[in-house]
Amino acid sequence: MELTPSSTAVIAVHLQHDIIGTDGAFGGVFAAQAAERGVVAVTAELLDAVRRPKATVVYLRVASCSGGVEPFVERTARYG
Repeated sequence: MELTPSSTAVIAVHLQHDIIGTDGAFGGVFAAQAAERGVVAVTAELLDAVRRPKATVVYLRVASCSGGVEPFVERTARYG
C-alpha cells in the first residue's frame, strides 16, 4: 500500500499520563498492559516514521462531559 503524506494522518488516542502512567487516574487498568506491550516506544517509532515524509499526526483523547462522551483534539501537528 502506498500512502501520500499530504493526505495521510495517524491519530494517536489516549497517550496521556492519566491513561498509561502507573500513578495516573486509569493506571491501574491500563499501565501494566501498556508497559508489557511497549506502547510508548512502539508509538514513538510509528509517529517518527509518519513525520519523516511530513504526514500529519493528531493527538486525541476522549473525555466524558455532561452530555456524554465527546472527542477532544488536544493538538494537531502538521508538518510540511
